[in-house]
Amino acid sequence: MKNVVLKNITDKADEIARKYNKTKDPKYKEEWYNLIRSAVPVDNKTSRDSSIYLPLQVPKEQFF
Repeated sequence: MKNVVLKNITDKADEIARKYNKTKDPKYKEEWYNLIRSAVPVDNKTSRDSSIYLPLQVPKEQFF
C-alpha cells in the first residue's frame, strides 16, 4: 500500500519536473513543491517498513 502511494507521488513529481524543464513556467515549480510537501511521514519511527505517507494536515485555525 505505502509503496503504491509513494510510487504515485514520485510519478506525479517526475511528470511535473519534466513539464517545468520544458517550459520553465513557475506554476510547475510551485506545483512540484506542493506535491512534495503533501507527503509527510505519519510516525517518527526509524524503520522504513513502518512509515506510511499521508497528506499533510493543515490546521484550520490561525493564531495571528
